[in-house]
Amino acid sequence: MNRLWVRLSLAFILVALISALAVALLASHLTANQFQQYVARRDSLVQSGLLEELTTYYEATGSWQGVETVLVQYAGRGQGRGRPPVLLADATGQIIYDERDLRVGTALTESERDSTLPIVVRDAAVGYLLLGAQGYGMLAANEQDFLDQLQRTLLVAALFAAGLGIIVGVVLSRTVSRPLARLAQAARA
Repeated sequence: MNRLWVRLSLAFILVALISALAVALLASHLTANQFQQYVARRDSLVQSGLLEELTTYYEATGSWQGVETVLVQYAGRGQGRGRPPVLLADATGQIIYDERDLRVGTALTESERDSTLPIVVRDAAVGYLLLGAQGYGMLAANEQDFLDQLQRTLLVAALFAAGLGIIVGVVLSRTVSRPLARLAQAARA
């Protein structure tokens, strides 16, 4: 039987599913875009020549003392405001330079170490260069876990909203179609 409430319910379900899908696709696209921008910024750091300059500096001096002069020159090369900060850690992973002076003296996290560019002199890592995230330092493991949990929560919320939209759509379609069905029945009589 081709009832009006069934057609209205299907229309509401379709609208709810399309809306949830659109939100999920938009969130996924924006997240992927931000990640690609981060990778591009990291690649630009590699191509800037800073890694080679730091290697040369360490080979010449044997330490990181006074390395700020090299890093400040890099910061002044017209890289633009709003670019991510550069962090330099020694061989032990202790941060010795932070462009924004937020983390000097702290240690790199394990996930940060995985994202660093090692500075190698005579086959030994003497330091680690790290490009921080836009506006802040690199995301620590607990911060990344929070971001992942937030994305899962948004997905559950989108599914819940779609389900609620379907339920409300079915109820509304039955409510709207009931008087119309009575009217059509009376007209036939």
